[in-house]
Amino acid sequence: MKYSKYKHEGDGLELELFTKGLGLSSLHFGLWKTGQPVTLDEVPKAQKNFTIKLIDMFPEDVESVLDVGAGVGDNAIYMAKKGMRVTSISPSPSQEKHFAENILPEYENVSFIRSKYEDLEINEKFDVVLMSESCTYFPMKKGLDQTIRYLKNGGYLVLGDTFRKDKRKTFEYLHVFEIYLENAKKRGLILMEDIDITDQVFQTIELLHNVCKYFPPITETLIDFYKTSFKKKYWIISRLVSTFFNKELEIAKDILFDAGLRRTDPKLFLEYITYRFVAFKKEMVPE
Repeated sequence: MKYSKYKHEGDGLELELFTKGLGLSSLHFGLWKTGQPVTLDEVPKAQKNFTIKLIDMFPEDVESVLDVGAGVGDNAIYMAKKGMRVTSISPSPSQEKHFAENILPEYENVSFIRSKYEDLEINEKFDVVLMSESCTYFPMKKGLDQTIRYLKNGGYLVLGDTFRKDKRKTFEYLHVFEIYLENAKKRGLILMEDIDITDQVFQTIELLHNVCKYFPPITETLIDFYKTSFKKKYWIISRLVSTFFNKELEIAKDILFDAGLRRTDPKLFLEYITYRFVAFKKEMVPE
């Protein structure tokens, strides 16, 4: 089961849906504390919990961070406020624009590079490579090779992400956790910390599923109106929409219905997925 045939093309729409549509300042799932009310209003607090706990896994005295898959920059801002120099990367034009307009003017210690991680070419090494729900977006081995390339000796790879529990094909776009650990070890990444936070992330899955399940009936109602009234009355506009925005409509349908409902199915999530916070240390090797 693949996430989406429009995986990268839909990034901009997904960003708009979560930030403007739902009013969120992060794109990750968040981390729910015991006793915290599970409501949409509480999601930003859960997301802040996530950022704090993930970055608390850094070693002391971190100066430079390669922020892989920067999202809307909440992690970058948090690190910048702590005095770290952050290089954020993403292939998304929407995220590049967001950084340019909302983050770079205020934080001099944050920079942005528009690039896929597997294609990144820079002459710098970092104390930490951070992957916050981004390691599934590039091939596992190439991603680990790039991490070794850009980490200083003794530097850390810190990641928070979903993994498959085993090799079953459901959610096949996710890496299998044990295989990821094996490949990291082969490349000289020593496992320092592994925290299973599935039970503290699951609440967001349920919330999102409850939101997503309303999209199809609402949209079907709008489509019926479009077919029976708008299309007949404004046939020129309708034809223009169909001609020039058909691909965008397909992307929206895929994100909202097909991928959205699959990704947030609570039963599938608990059966096939484990959510981990993991920290690796690069072993000391001759430069």
